[in-house]
Amino acid sequence: MSIEANKDTVRRAMEALNQENWAELIGEFFPTAADANEFRSWHAPFRAAFPDYHVTIDEMIAEGDKVAARQTVRATHAGEFPVWELKGIAPTGKHLVWIEVQILRVADGKILDGWLIVDGVSRLQQLGVLPQPQ
Repeated sequence: MSIEANKDTVRRAMEALNQENWAELIGEFFPTAADANEFRSWHAPFRAAFPDYHVTIDEMIAEGDKVAARQTVRATHAGEFPVWELKGIAPTGKHLVWIEVQILRVADGKILDGWLIVDGVSRLQQLGVLPQPQ
């Protein structure tokens, strides 16, 4: 697949995540049903905590089978998230905006694996758990 086709796969996968029926749509981007189900099980608690999660790709760079995207996420903290820095924080109803960077390995229109870096400090500051910078 071409670099542009790989970038298009990532764009379409992020659009699928933004849809209300993301769990069905996202399945087409993984090589096996088991891979899709693993992603769904990982992402479902996050979606429960942030039901209006919406990602906007701000910048995308690709080389070979890798696609890197810097993206802005907007979401309302409506539920408790069971892991990472958000574990144990009761829902606040606050609308958050944070940056993520991901690198995905793509082949034949499928996401084979990936890495995600999230600005968790910014999320905690917006939730009032950490102080805002002066």
